[in-house]
Amino acid sequence: MLRIVRLICQLNAVILVGMVGLLLITRSNTHDQVWVIFSVSHRYDAGSDVYRMFSDGSHVAKIASITDPALVMDQWEQPGWMTMEVRVRGLRHLALLHLTGHQEFLLEGNYGWIRPTYFDADQQRVYLTTTDPLDAFRRELWLVDLASDTRTRVHVPLDPIDYRTTIQDGRYIFWSGGDLFRFEYGNPPRITQVTYRGDVLQFTPAINQPGWVYYYVGSAKATEPQALYRMRVNGTDEQVVAEHVWVLRDALPFWSYDTTVIYYWGGEVGNPHLIHAKPDGSEPIPLPITPFKGWFQIWSPDNQWFYYRQWASEISGYFSPSDLYRVHRQTGETQLLLENRVVYQTGWTPDGAWLLILTEGENGFRRLYRMRADGSETTLLWDRISPSPAFIIDAGLLFFESWSDSDLRLRALDLATFQITSIEDGLPSYHGRSLIETLPIPDGDWEALGLLALGIIVGAVGYIPTCRRKRFFDGHPLNFP
Repeated sequence: MLRIVRLICQLNAVILVGMVGLLLITRSNTHDQVWVIFSVSHRYDAGSDVYRMFSDGSHVAKIASITDPALVMDQWEQPGWMTMEVRVRGLRHLALLHLTGHQEFLLEGNYGWIRPTYFDADQQRVYLTTTDPLDAFRRELWLVDLASDTRTRVHVPLDPIDYRTTIQDGRYIFWSGGDLFRFEYGNPPRITQVTYRGDVLQFTPAINQPGWVYYYVGSAKATEPQALYRMRVNGTDEQVVAEHVWVLRDALPFWSYDTTVIYYWGGEVGNPHLIHAKPDGSEPIPLPITPFKGWFQIWSPDNQWFYYRQWASEISGYFSPSDLYRVHRQTGETQLLLENRVVYQTGWTPDGAWLLILTEGENGFRRLYRMRADGSETTLLWDRISPSPAFIIDAGLLFFESWSDSDLRLRALDLATFQITSIEDGLPSYHGRSLIETLPIPDGDWEALGLLALGIIVGAVGYIPTCRRKRFFDGHPLNFP
């Protein structure tokens, strides 16, 4: 009997060592992997099936069947979850969908849109905003208590229009009637007035400084300079950043990811130009750049060049042809890079060597190009890209959907090697596909899969491991089946 017990212990030790090795292999194999979420449909008027798979095309599984072919999905606050907006009898429904297929209903809205605005993880509460375009775009705020499964409409004393900035923990700053207010989610929400001037302008400065709110103060006349102020997000320490700032609604605003500098249009009357300064307004440096029209801007990786678009014609709209320019922030040198194209999206490769450009193609399709930063070399990477959701960059890959000879396929572009591969060759052919989102792999879930696989072997010798579990909703484990 003692020999049998000793043998079982030895087997358990070997299995435990194997478990550790398998976990290491699993973690290394899933490094840089992401979930690709996409939907497929048989007909335009039929429902959709939602699939998940790894970015290398493995681990394909259907996780939901939706009656609405035009579902809208997005990432959620917690790993492994997505929001899912569908139409049911003409009304909008918002739910949460997990990678395992579990669904959690949130709210039935109106004929407009439902958007999650804040998630209180501690209290397990979700705040949602509904907008009804058939009722003068009337908005309502709803509170969904996930623990009790109750829904309550929240009365908001002021309409929180023109959100200034998101602070943290469910707070943000908004403008109303010439002053700024701080909004904190709750039932009822807490609204605190933080300025008492009456002349704060609704136009928002294009400045990104964590912990601070920037705002214009003045007469709102385009022919007169305004003042640029800032204050801490708690409503204290108000400071004058610049006394002569031009609020030019038809000029392109300069913004920056670099939180050590700010940009604004300054200068004397009749001679406005771009100003580069420290966040508190000190050390202002005039730059040789005068106001111009433009939009859809992006900085070069070294923060020296500013890329923007200008419509090629005065009579134009969002889908009209435009020219792609870049301007040097120190010298003001301007270069034309791409002429008379409908540009939808731009983005840099991880190494900053190439600018990726999605433009209009033939017969309603899109084309994907890569361009050197100075425009000296442009290469067509792929034609016939689907016009529905464009591309998503994640884990060093660019995902997009494109037509092949027979049907629509999801593809992945390796941004290091520029190799393009189909990532769903094993799936049956459907009438339509739609790339929805990519999600990171939640920590711990693939450990659970590895332990589950070995659990059968270990159970044969009397040892059953317990997988670590994480929970988002009470009673609904996050572990994969």
